[in-house]
Amino acid sequence: MNIIEDFPTENCRALITDTEYTSELLQANQDFIFVLDETRTDQKNIFTITTKYESPDSAMKDCSRDNTTIMYDLTQLQQLYLSGKTIVFPAAGLGLNLAKQAPQLYHDMNVFIRHTFFTGDEIDAGDNH
Repeated sequence: MNIIEDFPTENCRALITDTEYTSELLQANQDFIFVLDETRTDQKNIFTITTKYESPDSAMKDCSRDNTTIMYDLTQLQQLYLSGKTIVFPAAGLGLNLAKQAPQLYHDMNVFIRHTFFTGDEIDAGDNH
């Protein structure tokens, strides 16, 4: 399945989709960067926004107080975008636990994403598949 089979990409380098990130989808769209807030290491075109980290006791902890980690990830994603990559965001959003535990950080993350990647030419690719 090609996520953009009906959409031109010349003027559109940020997409929002409700399509599940399957291995087939990722394989068919190698030139795109798919954003998640969980780690999926088996695919080269997945980019993870770290909203959790592994603590020394091996439990997953929310990094809601560590906006440095999230902003670092966002600036790395911005560099990919500025280099010409098309970025695909999940329609369900990112860092939903942050909304509860660190609402200001969640807000700041979403403002950064909106202002950096979405300037009015984004396409919602989810409804066509």
